[in-house]
Amino acid sequence: QLCATCHGIDGKGITNKEDKMLAPPLYGSKRVASDDREVSIKILLHGLSGPVDGKAYPDVMPPMEANDDEWIASVLSYVRYAFGDDASTVRDDHVKAVREKTNGRKKYWTLSELEKLEKK
Repeated sequence: QLCATCHGIDGKGITNKEDKMLAPPLYGSKRVASDDREVSIKILLHGLSGPVDGKAYPDVMPPMEANDDEWIASVLSYVRYAFGDDASTVRDDHVKAVREKTNGRKKYWTLSELEKLEKK
């Protein structure tokens, strides 16, 4: 329900009164379907701002780090299965490892920042 508010029930997005997408689609997203779970975990934990795949959106993806590791893992597993072409599940120990690695982060991720980290 929470994700559907901006990303739509079908994961293809929702438009506002000005016919602009509120958030990027989850359906078909390379970050959702990626074998690298870490990127999607980082986004859910700390949020995302700025353009996504060359498009600007009116708001940011809010951080969900207040939720426990099991909740984050469950949400991402659902999203990856439903919109990521049957991508692998995310376990709470995956989330715990990323949470520990990014502990203390106080700002949203940007896609360009995440892409630079992926290349390392």
